[in-house]
Parts: sequence; C-alpha cells; structure tokens
Amino acid sequence: MDRAIASMLLEQELAQARQRGYGRLKLDVGQEVTKQIVGPDGKDYQASVLVVWDAQENGPLRIIVSIDDGGWRAFAPLTGDDLISPE
Repeated sequence: MDRAIASMLLEQELAQARQRGYGRLKLDVGQEVTKQIVGPDGKDYQASVLVVWDAQENGPLRIIVSIDDGGWRAFAPLTGDDLISPE
C-alpha cells in the first residue's frame, strides 16, 4: 500500500465527514460505513468510517477513518480520527 496515497484518501474521508456537520453525523453514531475507493495510482482502497460519541451521548462526536488496500495491511490499516463538537 502506498502510504502517501492512503494518507491523502484518509484525509479526504475525514474532510467529507466533517462537511456533513454534527446534526447529520449524530444520526450515524455506531454505524460503520465501508466503501471502495480507486486511488490516483489506479489501485483499490477500502475506507471505513465510524462515528461514535467521544465521552457521553449528545457530547462531541469522534469520527474514525481507516484505510487499507485489502492485502496484509487490512490487519493493520492506516487510521485517523477527528472530533466534532455540538456547537
């Protein structure tokens, strides 16, 4: 897996989730969404996005994104996260 491309795709997924805003993300708490993405290198990557309460219900949300290429890296995907506050 090309780590630079995977990092770029991970940041894109986090940005897309942030754009949805707190109100819409709140509806997806606990539901993992997985999708296939074709990277600029032409290879397939799998992205998983999970939204969870960070500390308590109706508080900040944590967005967790993981990216892998379906190979051995699926056992240790590249991950990143971000917090979205209710304000």
